[in-house]
Parts: sequence; C-alpha cells; structure tokens
Amino acid sequence: MNLNDLTLLTVSFNNNLLTGMMIKSFFKQVGLVKVVIVDNGTSIAIGDSFKRVFTVVDNMHQKITGDYRQCSKNHCSTIDYALKHLIMTDWVLLVDNDILFKPQTKEYLKLFDCAKYDCAGEIGWDDAPPARLFPYFCLINVRKFNDAKLSYFDDNRCIGPGSKEDGPRGVNTSCWYKDTGCSFYEDIKDSWAINEIKLTSYIAHMKCTGEGNRDIAGFLKQNQMLWK
Repeated sequence: MNLNDLTLLTVSFNNNLLTGMMIKSFFKQVGLVKVVIVDNGTSIAIGDSFKRVFTVVDNMHQKITGDYRQCSKNHCSTIDYALKHLIMTDWVLLVDNDILFKPQTKEYLKLFDCAKYDCAGEIGWDDAPPARLFPYFCLINVRKFNDAKLSYFDDNRCIGPGSKEDGPRGVNTSCWYKDTGCSFYEDIKDSWAINEIKLTSYIAHMKCTGEGNRDIAGFLKQNQMLWK
C-alpha cells in the first residue's frame, strides 16, 4: 500500500490528548498521511492546533449527523458520514482515538495487497455475539464502499431493542445488541475479501470511552515507546 492512497480517520469525543497522541504514534511508527478528525464531542471541542494541520469537521452535539441519543449510534452515523463525504483517498484506516500503534503496523501496511483485499480488521465481539468488524483499527476500500452505495450505519441494525429470546449480553442485560461495525460486517462478509488480523499485533488499546475515568497518563507512560 502506498501511504499517499491512505487517510487516517478518527472520531474524537471530548479528549484532545488521546487524539493527538494517537496521531503522533502513527506518524512515528508508520509515516505521514492525510488525517481526518470528526469532532463528536459534547463538552470539549477539538483545539485550533489540530485544525491548522488536519482536516477537522465540527460535529459537536451531532449538529451534522443528528443525535440518535445513543453512543454507538452516534459513532456509527458519524463514521458513515465521513466515509461518504470526507475521504478523498481510495483507502481509509478507521481507528479509535484511544489507541497507539506498534512498529509492526508499518510493515503490515507496506505489504498490504490492495488488489487482493477490500478490507482488513479483526472480526469478533467484546462479550457476546453478534460479530462485528472492530472500529478500533479497520482498513476499508472507500472507493468500493461508495461505488457499491453501502452504509456503515443502519439505524435498524445498531443497538436494536433485541428480545429476551436472543439471550443475555453481559451480566445485567437481556438482549444482544449490534455495536459499531456490526451492520457493515453483515453487509460485506459474503462479498468482500477481508484480511482478518489480530489487533493486539498492531495496536495498544486503552478502551477509554469519552470522558471515562481512566488512567490516561498511566496508559501513555506504559506505552511511551510507541509515541515518544
């Protein structure tokens, strides 16, 4: 893969520090690419320093995509908007902003066969089915996505009400739900060539949702070789 054909896409939610460190890590481990940030925040806007260097789209309080009043739905709809309107390269690397890249990422992207595969990522679930393509690190052929008129978000297949017959998801829930990347995977699993990978080979992931009370400083210190 030629890095000139790649855009790094992330959705930021009230945490400029993690967004900045994620991008810094990519530049250190892989190289310079186009960067698109969609600001999905509710309280802390993306700083001007980001806007001077990267493409930043203000979607504070879902002013562009509309508020579905559910975190995963808002995340899905924002990604869908970005894939359809903001990416000018043939490929996009969709990532969460709370990850850092391992050195192996550079070699993986360098050797990635764009003619053989349409998408790459890890398929699985966090604590219960159904399966999805994790949005933490997902390589997507945007040209094929748009030519096929696909959608990353389907309101009827994202965090649906489910039913008790579906079975429990976690300890205190009574139904499965379809999280970010689920409907997209359902739509491409039989027609796209997906390069399945293990994300732990390429990223360190904090799994910090929004303004969650996590030890961000500890995470960055523990993984300082990935960004410093």
